[in-house]
Amino acid sequence: MSIDGRLSGPGGTLDAFFDRLPRGGSSGALLRPDGPAEPVPPVDARGILALDAVRIVGRLRSTAPSPPRWLEATFGREIEFVRTHLRPIRTRAMLAASFGREAFHVPILRDPELTDERGLESAVRVAYALRWLELGDGHTRPAWTDLLAAGAAAVPAGRR
Repeated sequence: MSIDGRLSGPGGTLDAFFDRLPRGGSSGALLRPDGPAEPVPPVDARGILALDAVRIVGRLRSTAPSPPRWLEATFGREIEFVRTHLRPIRTRAMLAASFGREAFHVPILRDPELTDERGLESAVRVAYALRWLELGDGHTRPAWTDLLAAGAAAVPAGRR
């Protein structure tokens, strides 16, 4: 069978295949039968990271109990796994670019409704926020479980 037959189906030609494609619209019409997909808005990575960092510091310094998710062993392991991958990043600009790429694929990272403390139920967001803090003041933070145990003492009051 020729490539023309494989692309267009039985009894068709390559030209017939292309003739059946929608004309004059965006390529999104090929992806969704009800029209083009809505564009994904750009992520304000720097803003999200800075707010998450402030929220984490506030929660660690607070006398209020930590969110239940923060206390789960799997959550701590996920944070440390992501932090390991973020360690080679040396600037906040590079970190924001990396976060923007992640946020493009993971809804909880970019969802505007989750820019409050509910967003901090994401181990990825917490790990990125911790790296944001480290790059801002040059202080490496301890492991997540140690941060929770030490609370305010483990969070330097450097630049945010």
